[in-house]
Amino acid sequence: MRRISINLPATVVAELTRIAESEHRALDAVIRDAIGRHVARIGEARSTDAFGLWRHRARSGIDYQRDARAEWSCEPRRADG
Repeated sequence: MRRISINLPATVVAELTRIAESEHRALDAVIRDAIGRHVARIGEARSTDAFGLWRHRARSGIDYQRDARAEWSCEPRRADG
């Protein structure tokens, strides 16, 4: 585990201290858990942001994939379409 130094407003430190005392836990453990939950929540939000990226486009994502794959196809194209 890596040790870091952070600056927090006195009101935040007081609230975190109150939480730590009420849960009979060390202050650093409460802060570590809070930061861990925050990071997990951001990660979940980023992964769900990817869904629906194509919803406002006129062209579907499936059509885009087909065209992109066709550009790299090794099969020769037929002259009649």
